[in-house]
Amino acid sequence: MSAIFIILLAMFFGLGAATAQPTTVPIFCGELSESDCALLMTSQDAMETVTAATFDFDMVFDFTTDDGSFSINMGMDGRYRVPEGYATLFDTDAFASQDAAELLNTFSDVLGNVDAVVMIDMGAQDNLSTVGGPPFEFNMEVRMTDGITYINPGVFGALFGVQSGWTGFDIAGLYRDLANDPALADSSDLSQISPIFGVTGFNDFGLFEPEFLSAFVSVERVANSQINGQPVAVFVASVDPQAFVSEMTVRDTLHTAINEIFAQINQNTGAFGGDLMLERAAFDNAFDFVAPLADNVALSITQQIDLENNFRRATTVQVTVDIDRDTLLALGDNFATSEPFALQIEFNFVFDDFNDVAPVEAPPNAVIQPLDQLFGGAGAGSF
Repeated sequence: MSAIFIILLAMFFGLGAATAQPTTVPIFCGELSESDCALLMTSQDAMETVTAATFDFDMVFDFTTDDGSFSINMGMDGRYRVPEGYATLFDTDAFASQDAAELLNTFSDVLGNVDAVVMIDMGAQDNLSTVGGPPFEFNMEVRMTDGITYINPGVFGALFGVQSGWTGFDIAGLYRDLANDPALADSSDLSQISPIFGVTGFNDFGLFEPEFLSAFVSVERVANSQINGQPVAVFVASVDPQAFVSEMTVRDTLHTAINEIFAQINQNTGAFGGDLMLERAAFDNAFDFVAPLADNVALSITQQIDLENNFRRATTVQVTVDIDRDTLLALGDNFATSEPFALQIEFNFVFDDFNDVAPVEAPPNAVIQPLDQLFGGAGAGSF
């Protein structure tokens, strides 16, 4: 699933926007059997071999109060191809030894070998009595090939600063230009790009250790299902929000990890004056404040793994929030007049055609524009 986020970030902002993450997140099995845990691990290994796939993504957002509701539905479908070994670029542990200009040139080269097509459909309906409004809909196609992102923005042409029709933005060229910037010449100080490059070893902060996760996450295998006639194993991970905010072991680990990250940023980049630190009292106060909400929040992640080839065929993330009057009163007098509300968010990812998709062709008659035109003059340097 992470490949889709990387592709979308690459298409709109370039790979640099997607680099602040470890390459591989350790598998948490909870109390699964040894064989079920092995299947999860095998699936992760299998997904690391995927360099191409088709995908279908759907998101539903529903917000409801006594006054009405507001909903957003978004769908994206398409295909992507990335070069082999691309995931190694996203291991922050490797950045400390990288020359900034060399890394930017590597990004540019990789972008030149990324192919992607995404069809985006979105709709919104506002039925809140205090606001109201007609339904809102739009669709857009985005392509990326040879390092250039092509957008046909339709009604959003004015927002993007371009006319309707296909327009291309040279994302790979942006990184080549940055690599040739004299300010980065012979420099290994990646904090000139982003302070997050001063952070290494995300997997070493204890946030993926079983001792930490088992305090608020449970994993179970439920009945098998099918996707397009193929049998899949189904795993459901559930988060206990109350345990997350209340368990002292969770707070201890999380607070320590945050300050270790801050310490690395302070030492390696000097960003924010070099004195980033999160006081424990402020940390605990924040958790104590949201604790009354935790019993009204539910979060689950469902994964469906193909039993034939071990590829992860689908992932569903569900979040529900139901805040009643008593919960608002528990937050304090400032919320006594707030309205109760319910929120439901669901993300669905479905993948197919692993390592077997057609190449992407640039749209005919596309006009190539400077990248800063994509955001109406926001400036490519902002990214």
